[in-house]
Amino acid sequence: MFAPLKHTRRYHECVSLQEYFWLFFPTICVAPVTAVMVIRDPRRMRCAVFLGATLATFAISLFALAAGSVKDQVATYFLLGFIALGALLVVVLGIFLVVSGVMLVRREGMSLSHSLSLALGVAVLAYPVAIAVTVITEQQRLLMLLTLLVFPLTYLAFVVVSYVIYSGLYGFIVKRFFRSYSTIVVLGAGLIGGELTPLLRARVDLGIDRYQKKPGALLVFSGGQGPDETTSEAFAMATYAHSQGVPSDSIAEENSSRTTSQNIAYSYAALKERPGRWVAVTSDFHAFRAAMYMRQKGMPGQAIGAKTRRYFWSSAILREVVAVVRENLWLNIIVLLAACIPLMVALWVVLAKV
Repeated sequence: MFAPLKHTRRYHECVSLQEYFWLFFPTICVAPVTAVMVIRDPRRMRCAVFLGATLATFAISLFALAAGSVKDQVATYFLLGFIALGALLVVVLGIFLVVSGVMLVRREGMSLSHSLSLALGVAVLAYPVAIAVTVITEQQRLLMLLTLLVFPLTYLAFVVVSYVIYSGLYGFIVKRFFRSYSTIVVLGAGLIGGELTPLLRARVDLGIDRYQKKPGALLVFSGGQGPDETTSEAFAMATYAHSQGVPSDSIAEENSSRTTSQNIAYSYAALKERPGRWVAVTSDFHAFRAAMYMRQKGMPGQAIGAKTRRYFWSSAILREVVAVVRENLWLNIIVLLAACIPLMVALWVVLAKV
């Protein structure tokens, strides 16, 4: 019963350090690049991609090692490891979509937008079920096509998982260790009439907390007036902050912006000559994308996020991923088409034989 385990143990005792080096060579190459990128400027999407690549190559190398073959058929085991990791990422993505959809529907009620995540999750989870059915029914051609579909699905799952992991890591590190700033800008998030929403109040409270830790800092509230709002978001936030004890001479308002990009750009343009670094205060799911906008606009500093209700976070982080993908649309389309090439070639061969 335990013979395979004993064989694997004896095998790994014979593996040399050089063989381990070559087995984990992809991770050894990618990990230092990732570290340098994060240290130089963590506000880039490429940091998330390279962190994901580091974790993926490490997981694939572990799979090849666990398979018990380092010298023989390494490329085969790496390919199998990639397919196994891809399938796992697809399942993780499907579960994440289903859970976020269920939580949102339970809290906010059934609607097309609320059920979209749930529907996508069910569709993604149908993929491994379809593979299992083709294996059982011995549909070899269909199994081949479904197996090759793992490449584009893996890319999509990789982007989502990488973003979620790095976004959480970025928010954790910056919120706890970024202390060097002289200006705090709180990004708007909509009002109910003229009152702060719970989400926006959490942002303002975090901004006030950061101001109290740096009493000499300037607290900037950024947000214009929407069509269904009785006042600007900036004025409502400033009024609330003043009621919490923040003096008027420590508050500035930016009342023209309507988007996150404008929040950053207009606030920085108005106070660009102010020395020191900035900290942008938003919601936890939004902090990394706000930081990317800060880099694009040349604003020195980082972004931190206030806690969001769990049921809202999962659907909100998906919207963040979609927004980032849309901002780099052509690059993602090219990569996705490249990932579909094996599937398209196999489909052409199958149809040619029909």
